[in-house]
Amino acid sequence: MAPLATAIDYLFQFCDRAVSGGYLVAMVLICALQYMFNLFSSQRSRELKDRLCRQIDDVQKNLRTVSRDRTLTSLENQILREFTGELDLDRTLEQLISRLVDGGDGFAAYVPLALADQSIRHAMGLSEQSRNALVVDPELLKRVGSEGVAAFRRSDLTGTRLFESLEPADRQRFDRLFIAGIGDAECLAGVIVTTALIPPGIPLEEQIELARRLMRSLSGIVRRSTEIEVRDQQLQSINEIMELRAVTDQKHASPLDMVEAFVDRLREMTGAERAVLFLITPDGRGSYKPLCRCGDPLAAGISRRHAEFEAILAEAAIARISPEALFGAELARMGVNSLIGAAIIAPVISPNGIAGALCLTRQAKEPFENVRPQLLAWAARYLSETLLRVLHQAVSEWHARHDPLTDLSNRRTFDNELAAALRSATAQGTKCALLMVDIDRFKAVNDRYGHLVGDEVLRCVSRVLKETVSRLSTRTSGLAARFGGEEFAVLLPGISAGDATWVAETIRSSVEVLPIHSQHGQINVTVSIGLAVVPDHTRTAEELISFADAALYQAKDSGRNQVICAGAVVAG
Repeated sequence: MAPLATAIDYLFQFCDRAVSGGYLVAMVLICALQYMFNLFSSQRSRELKDRLCRQIDDVQKNLRTVSRDRTLTSLENQILREFTGELDLDRTLEQLISRLVDGGDGFAAYVPLALADQSIRHAMGLSEQSRNALVVDPELLKRVGSEGVAAFRRSDLTGTRLFESLEPADRQRFDRLFIAGIGDAECLAGVIVTTALIPPGIPLEEQIELARRLMRSLSGIVRRSTEIEVRDQQLQSINEIMELRAVTDQKHASPLDMVEAFVDRLREMTGAERAVLFLITPDGRGSYKPLCRCGDPLAAGISRRHAEFEAILAEAAIARISPEALFGAELARMGVNSLIGAAIIAPVISPNGIAGALCLTRQAKEPFENVRPQLLAWAARYLSETLLRVLHQAVSEWHARHDPLTDLSNRRTFDNELAAALRSATAQGTKCALLMVDIDRFKAVNDRYGHLVGDEVLRCVSRVLKETVSRLSTRTSGLAARFGGEEFAVLLPGISAGDATWVAETIRSSVEVLPIHSQHGQINVTVSIGLAVVPDHTRTAEELISFADAALYQAKDSGRNQVICAGAVVAG
């Protein structure tokens, strides 16, 4: 135990000397410095390791980018070699669209934007209805212009014009739709609408980047081709405009004839079957009346329904600021669901506002092709700026020749036409019939229901007369006129007594079953008709009217609601 005690004592003595001599403090400092050095070295090692790792990641990313760029460039060159060797833009677009679809269940279409004719000429996989109606919304085009290639999910497109223009079956053929722009962001030459990008099997991001590169490569080809086509269309538009101007420079019998010739030539140039020019009526109700109708004649059973559809189109035209082509679903939404398959409508705008509307229609359910908007815009502007001065004169002349209540020819027009018809009949040795029509017990209608109802009765009977005359053969230019009060005259050049009796009986029976609606309920009236014929009964206008009038009064005396020929009066 003694040696142990001695050792402990020695240890305490050493500690006392170390503390008093500062050795312990030095050892602590040395340990602290060693610890700090170790910490600093460890931090430096971690930073160096992190920096090296970042550099390695950057190198790997660059290698991947280079590899991706090389892959995309290789794919781009491979694809471009397939179709950019073609000098024909149409052939180039056909090959590209074929590659996009590549036998799959999707579709692809090229929509030109810089051309006047924006119809779809290159498409694959789309139904005919979708191809004819396809349109891309301006909002979608704006996004395509900024992104180059934009991807849209089906839910993103719901409610857009693009989505609505697709047939239901085509809408179900994609979950994602791509729109790739060709040309500058501010002025796209066209877009490709497709359900898939190429090549399949690579990531979507790489497909979109490759599509951007392809569109940039194609933009030069499309731009040059578009510029050439635009110049050609401008020249064609100028030629067409000069042709229309030549129509107005020709001599015409009346201002209305000139307007009708102008509209009819425009109809032929656009490929429409029928054309109608409406003018706003001065009654303050915003209603429109046809100033002229041109084109193929319609069957009697559908002419009235067709005119109603044209009136609907006129109402739609005044809401536009420029000409617009309508087709398929757009017509159906307006209620035009038959007889008219395609239409072009244009407002006629004067300095004082809307002056009328121009409607071009055809029955085929196919959009108008090769119709330049510049031509339509010029025609509408020319009608408003130049022809409207003539139209006002024509309208004044029309009102001077027609009865304002019934729209039938007035007595002055009837007298002039009767004299001309009799001269022609005498010179050519033909017949000319005259019907005098009177509404039975019309005074009683006025006394019982009032003059407003009486006016409606006059209008309804007048429509029957007008429609009956319009259904006659085109070689017979009949005339229906208001002779005075409730009495009407129907002039039938080239019509014999037997045929005139048939026309008169048609009028009588049509009026007899004609329902006339009023605030008092439905009203029915009848008419009595007397007829005379040149040269069977007379050769002068005064005597022709006298014989027909005498036959009319005999019809009334015999019980009304019947037709009497002047031969019976002469025999009596």
